[in-house]
Amino acid sequence: MPIEPSKAFAFASALVIEAGGWAPGPGNCIYCRPYSAGPYASDGSLMESNKFYAAILLAGVLAMIAIIASGMLVHPEELAKPAYPIEGAATPAAGGEAKPAEIEPVAPLLAKADVDHGAQLARQCQACHNFAKGGPNMVGPNLWGVVAGPHDHKTDYAYSDAMKAFKGVWDYESLNKFIAHPQGLVPGTKMGFAGLKKPQDRADVIAWLRQQSDNPPPLPAGN
Repeated sequence: MPIEPSKAFAFASALVIEAGGWAPGPGNCIYCRPYSAGPYASDGSLMESNKFYAAILLAGVLAMIAIIASGMLVHPEELAKPAYPIEGAATPAAGGEAKPAEIEPVAPLLAKADVDHGAQLARQCQACHNFAKGGPNMVGPNLWGVVAGPHDHKTDYAYSDAMKAFKGVWDYESLNKFIAHPQGLVPGTKMGFAGLKKPQDRADVIAWLRQQSDNPPPLPAGN
């Protein structure tokens, strides 16, 4: 039978181009695989690639389902206390509020304070403070004569509102608490220093600061 038995029907271009006729028999490929005949014959690679992309899509869908299911099934519980306690960290009190760490008094440590060590520790403060008499203010105020002086002892420095509201003088214990945790003593202060955690380090720095004055204040009673 010719490939185009009727001129009245619009055959596909592949059949128009294909010459010859329809031969009966099991060997004729047009019966079992229509797309395997003609100039646009396919070897099935398109179908195989479609299967490959479908497998990738299915794997992605299954992965998303697994993630959603795991989030629904697993509910992590917050620990009542840290598995590994951190020294100096605030301890949660009853009701969920953090209890500030207690700061050891510095007065008993001033008697054995190492002034030279305090001077070395104070070097890390020199990026923000000047300690010389008559020296300029920097990021922070000049600290000459700060011990026993008012909290806003430099009249030519723009203190934070928090520091202005913090009335009193820099006695040994208030300095001790401020150097240990500035934001803990005066929330909102400009002081961004994290603090010195070791009590003896704070005592050494305060002993050195005491000497940066025309009239160093007396040490606490018993020292």
